[in-house]
Formats: sequence, structure tokens, C-alpha cells
Amino acid sequence: MTERPREIPQTAGGGSLRVLCISPWFVPLANSEAFCGGKLARALIESGVDIEVIHCSNYFRTSHLDSSASWRVAMGASVDVRTPVERQRVRSLVAGARYRSLSFARWIPAVVKQSRLMHEHKPFDLVYSRSLPYVAHIAGYWTAKALSLPWVANINDPWDFPRSFRDEVHGATWLTNSLSDSWLRRTLATANVVTYPSERLRDYHRRRTRIDHPAAVIPHVGCFASERSLAGPQCDDALHFVHAGKLGSNESIKRDSQGLLAGLSLFLDRNPEVRSRIVLTLVGSADPETQSCVERLRLGSVVRTTGSVSYDESIRYIRDASVCVLVEGNIAEGIFLASKLGYYLSLGKPVLALSPRAGVAADLAKEGGITRVDVTDAESVAAEIARYYGDFCQGNLATRAPSSSLRSMFEPQVIAKQFLEVARQAEAAHKSDTATKNRKRTTRNWDESYVRDSVRSGDPSWNAQHK
Repeated sequence: MTERPREIPQTAGGGSLRVLCISPWFVPLANSEAFCGGKLARALIESGVDIEVIHCSNYFRTSHLDSSASWRVAMGASVDVRTPVERQRVRSLVAGARYRSLSFARWIPAVVKQSRLMHEHKPFDLVYSRSLPYVAHIAGYWTAKALSLPWVANINDPWDFPRSFRDEVHGATWLTNSLSDSWLRRTLATANVVTYPSERLRDYHRRRTRIDHPAAVIPHVGCFASERSLAGPQCDDALHFVHAGKLGSNESIKRDSQGLLAGLSLFLDRNPEVRSRIVLTLVGSADPETQSCVERLRLGSVVRTTGSVSYDESIRYIRDASVCVLVEGNIAEGIFLASKLGYYLSLGKPVLALSPRAGVAADLAKEGGITRVDVTDAESVAAEIARYYGDFCQGNLATRAPSSSLRSMFEPQVIAKQFLEVARQAEAAHKSDTATKNRKRTTRNWDESYVRDSVRSGDPSWNAQHK
């Protein structure tokens, strides 16, 4: 098959768009933020964007790495700026005061220095920072200022999550909390555009700060065409539910699996003859609370736990699921867009979402393809499993799949196009801000010169106006 020629994004100067991305957590680090950044970088590269990513491989003292082939493209565009490991209290204090940060104070100037070198070698058009962690935006602010470039800041979770979202201190000092809030406000007030994966997360930050900042919504990147071809374990003779990612005590905001497991148990108690035709696979590290619940409800023959697997392996399980399961925290408003939901939908899977009534999943459910129930509502879970099983037996599960419009929301090329539009908005805003500042500077210089020259010459008109 002949590959379609792609449109290469152009800058005002006629060359391809060149982006400096600052993302401390980045592949091959095995966490959801690193995966989201890696997928976005790959989507941009495959759309013709020239992007280089600065990350920090030793941000965590111990970290699990993911060796999936899906990250090769993104890793090839990354530069590792490690935080200094030797203790130098004086330098840390000086850097902290200069860059107004209590954590990773020496990493920030290292990023600025590396950015200058890369910019001198081949100029960038845009600085793009991604959080978590929010130190990415501190580095993004100073780098954009040093290079005089437009700045786009991407916020994937509530600022300083989970502390700020839970309104808990976690042992942090007043100064730490004050600096965090200060950087949130500075980021929203000074970034040319701030991007979020959902409107609800955008609105949360607007309510929290009361800053009506320029913002855009760019969802997480779903699965690439190459990932859709990954073959996984087949369960053609059974209705196969798959949950990918962390559950229970493995999450900062607890994702309680008891509603899901209790609902599954209720369904099987009422339909014992189908026990051999139902499988629930939990993809990811085992959660003690979940395992205890499985044993208590005697679901050991139905529920399987894979343990820690690579990203590519998790996609294999999702690809061959009958129905995918999303379990969210039992909170008042679901402001998160779980990256796994993008994977589920882009692979065309029906989704059973245990999530808040008001939330991102509930909003998307209006498009079809997602069945939402309350997180702790075991009766509704059992009823929905019965409906899925009926459709499975009749060969009608395809009618429960997400619509093409919902699937396209997470297509890599669609996300890349949205990013390019944001980049154009940021460049235009930066030019406008620069022109305004230059006009103010010119006016101020003219006024100061006029005052100085008038006083020196004894201009009677000036003296008369300013007595």
C-alpha cells in the first residue's frame, strides 16, 4: 500500500516547525505521563514536526523502564539532562533563589543551558513544557524567556497533584505550598497557550486561580496503526473483560475495584452456568486489596492478573478484549481523562466505565460506545455485564463499539493537527506581546529622553505643564 504524502507544517520562515519539549518524565520511564509524552512526540514526528525532548532520567532514584518498540521513534528525539547527584548546598541555594524553586533547582539552569546550545546549533520556533511534574513549567518559563520564544504549557493533571487536588499538605511547608501556587499562577498568566486533555481539567484550573488564561483542549494520543496489529491472547469462546493499569491502593486517588468485582460476583451468582465463559483480566501490577476481594468473592477462576507488563504487551491485551473496563476514583467530579480510555476507544472497544456521574467519561458516553455506572454500584455493574453477555452470545457486541467520530478524537494525526493549530496561536500571541512590549519600551524611552532634554534646555512649555 502506498503511503499518503503528509503535509509538513511550516513556520513563518518556510522551514518545518521546530519544537523544544521539556518533559522530565519521558519514555522509556514506565509511567502514564511518560507514555503520554512519548506518544505525543511520536505523533508530531510522524506529522513532520522537528521536535527535541529534554527529559530527566534520574528524576526518580529508582525507576522502572519500559522496553516497548513503540517508544523507539520518541526516544530517538530525546536528550537526557540529568539532575546533579552531588550535594552542593550553596549552588542549590543560589539556583533556588535565582529560579525560584525549592526542588530540582540546579536542574533548571542545566535545562536552560542545554536549550541555548541546541538553539544555537539549530533554532527552535516554540518551547513546549509538559507536567506532571510541574518543575517542567518552571524550566519552560525560564527557557522561553532566555530564547525569546513562544511558550505552550501542557497540564495533564491537577497542578501539584495529588497535594493540591486533595487539599492536603503531605508534610509540605508553607513556603513549598506558596511557591507551588505562585508557579501555577505565573504559568497560566505568562504561557502563550495552556493545553489540557479535557475541558473539565481546564475549568478546574480556571476556578482554582480565577485566571481566564488562553487555553486549548488536546486529548491524549490513542493507538498508532502499528499498535493495532499487535496480536494478544485470544478468548474467542469467552466474553473477555480487560482492565489495564493501576487499581486500588496502587493509585494516588484510590480506584476501588470492589464495585466491579462485587458486580461480577452478583452476575455469576445469578447465572452460574456461564462462569466458564466469562474472563476478567487485570493488566498491571497486583493490588493487595483487589486480590483480597477476589479471594473473598471466590472469583479466582474468573479473574486473572498479569502482573507488571510492558506497554506493548498491555496493548495486546486491550486489542483482543471483548469489552474494556475503566475504574475511576469515587470523587464528586471526574476531571481526569485517563490515557487508557483513549487507547480503549481508538482500538474500537466497548467500554464499561465505573466513574463519577459528572465527569469526562460521562461526557464522552453521550457519543456512544461507553456505558457509565457509579463506581460503587454493584447492581448496575451486574446488569451491564448481563447486557454485554447477551450481545456477545448473539454476535452483536460490535453495536456497542464507539462511533467513528469518538475514535477519531484520539487519532495521532488528529492530535498532531490540533497541536499545530495551538503552535500557530502561540506564535501569533507571542508576536503580539512582543510588539506591545516594544511599543511601550519605545514610548517610555521617548518620554524619558524628552524629559531629560527638556529639563536640560529649560523648555518653558514642559516646565509650565509639569510644575
